[in-house]
This record gives sequence, structure tokens and C-alpha cells, in this order.
Amino acid sequence: MARKKYARPTPKQFIETWQTSASTTEVAEKLRMNTRQVRVRACRYRRRGVPLKLFAWPDPPDWDELADYAASLVPGEDKTTSESAGI
Repeated sequence: MARKKYARPTPKQFIETWQTSASTTEVAEKLRMNTRQVRVRACRYRRRGVPLKLFAWPDPPDWDELADYAASLVPGEDKTTSESAGI
């Protein structure tokens, strides 16, 4: 299976795109790179003294709400059984 080819933007293209974007996903889409490549490259630039901005972390999910949702999708499961088992 052939590997997907990704773009290799110049350092100036990368920095401009990073500084004008709102997330690593947006940078990756604009530069046709995967998000892991984008994060690694940003980390390397920072280690070399390039002051790239930091992106805000997304809000953490509501785990209790997700647990209730997952339980509601299982047909015939008794919620009290999983709650008493500490799951």
C-alpha cells in the first residue's frame, strides 16, 4: 500500500500558517500535513527559540454524561448493576 504524500512547507510558510490559525487541526488542513507532523514540527521550532503561540486545550468531556449515554445504547442492560459494580 502506497504511503500518502504530504506537503513540506517552508519554515516561513509553517510559521505564518501556525500564527494565523486557531488549532493544530486547522494548521494541518491548510498545509496538507497530518496533525502529528504539525505538533512535532512546532515543538522543534520552539526548542530552537521560535515563539509559536499556544493553542487552547479543548474543554474536557463530561464523563458522567458520556457514561449515561453509553449505558443507554446497550439494550436490556440494568444501569443499577453496573453502578453497584463500580463501573
